[in-house]
Amino acid sequence: MSKPIRHLIAIVAATAAAVSVGSLPADAAARTEPSVSFFQGAEGKAHWSVEQSNGDDKHSMKLEVPYFDLATEPVNFAGIDLHHEEGRTAPEEAPSFDFYSSDTGPSLGSPRLVIRFSNGGRAELRPLAWVQDTWTTVDGDGPNWDINGGTCGFRFAATYAEVLACHAGATVTSAFVVSDSGYAYPPEGYVHYIDNLQYDDTTISRPGDNGRS
Repeated sequence: MSKPIRHLIAIVAATAAAVSVGSLPADAAARTEPSVSFFQGAEGKAHWSVEQSNGDDKHSMKLEVPYFDLATEPVNFAGIDLHHEEGRTAPEEAPSFDFYSSDTGPSLGSPRLVIRFSNGGRAELRPLAWVQDTWTTVDGDGPNWDINGGTCGFRFAATYAEVLACHAGATVTSAFVVSDSGYAYPPEGYVHYIDNLQYDDTTISRPGDNGRS
């Protein structure tokens, strides 16, 4: 993995971890199912949208990532933080999500669902490429994971079964979706829509999904 990509991962992970419990609804501590909030860096933007949807509820989560010069400018990124998973074991069923891209090209790891573990390792679910104006499912049951740390070191294109085996005994410290490859898409960057985010037996696809407990 190149130094620029490692640098992006470190920045995004630190920002996602900084989202405080105080920013969540008052009843958040009583919830047992995942819920989401948004985070962004530099000129990135993240929010709910009714512009695209891969379902009947007319909503999705919009991630806007403008172009930036990786050598001279702050990293633009946008993401979705999953709450109520800290301290738990990773889900038994593989997570997954759908995404829609404004561009066609290599993904460079975006968008990716990141699970960080108490042993210092992480697992990342990502596509390898984007197809413009097309909904694509990133299937967590397929060999779509990159693993870092745990008992396995680095593994590319791994399965979720390998994720669980490599991080056996560890708990989740954070889980989030992030997109940060704008440096490769001049002059404007790109937009991603995320829908049907499945994690820990919960599917999040509209704002009302955050109201469950």
